Amino acid sequence: MERGEESMSRDLQQKSTSRLDNVQLKQKIIHLQAELSRYKDIVVKYQNNYHYNQLDELNNEITELKNSLADKEKECAELKNVKDEIEAHVKGLIEKSSGFNDTYVELTAQIKSLTEEHEGVKEENELLKIENSNLQKTIETQEEEVKKLKELVEAHRTEKEKGQFEGKRSSVHVKGEGDTSDSWFLRSIKQQNKNN
Repeated sequence: MERGEESMSRDLQQKSTSRLDNVQLKQKIIHLQAELSRYKDIVVKYQNNYHYNQLDELNNEITELKNSLADKEKECAELKNVKDEIEAHVKGLIEKSSGFNDTYVELTAQIKSLTEEHEGVKEENELLKIENSNLQKTIETQEEEVKKLKELVEAHRTEKEKGQFEGKRSSVHVKGEGDTSDSWFLRSIKQQNKNN
């Protein structure tokens, strides 16, 4: 009689342990799903942060600089045409009469002023070209960072999938593997922020 009771007690304990393992496994699955959702939210927020906004701002600034550069080049061409016209006019006046000396002096001063203005515009154009080149390099750097972030997200997704696969094989190590993946992902983001 006692042996029968002991056998029933062991069966009840085994069933209870099996139910408990199933509950624990379901809880771990729910926990992992919540963690995955949380990291997806982090990635979405990160994609909408300063780097992406700065990239858009830099692209807009480059467009404005290109437009400004085109306007300045057009202005340079117009100034050169005016300068050529004045020089031709001065030459004609000299040929017609040396009595127009005062007018010649005045026009020469205008030519000098226009020449200086022309040189100033040329220097400004050179500065704009340098700034445009620097901004282009900045954009390339930002695009490289975006590429690295995408690779980081992909690597994290792969690690998560690997962790879920391992979890099906052994429920004992699921939490430990999840913690390792979390720690790796957070360390990677912190390191990326430090590099920025």
